[in-house]
Amino acid sequence: MTAQANTQNTVPTVKLLIGGQFVGSKTTQWRDVVNPATQEILACVPFTTTEEMNVAGAGALKQHFSRARPSSCWPARVLDRPFVEPLMRSTSCKPTHHHSLY
Repeated sequence: MTAQANTQNTVPTVKLLIGGQFVGSKTTQWRDVVNPATQEILACVPFTTTEEMNVAGAGALKQHFSRARPSSCWPARVLDRPFVEPLMRSTSCKPTHHHSLY
């Protein structure tokens, strides 16, 4: 379905989430989302352009690397919990130092 045919119908178009914002696509190619039970057209989704895909990918990478990383000592904190101690006693794995979560 083309964008022009879509404006004549009351079928909503799906916007792209790029950089935390919903934006309309600049594409000329659209795909219908069809309810398989009734064959009703529910919406139209865009085939993104190369430019839109590059901008979305760059934004996703920026967001991924801007997030705080977990502490490197969290495995030790998990191993120090009371329910893990009996398991550790039954194996040869012994902690070298203790951290407290409480």
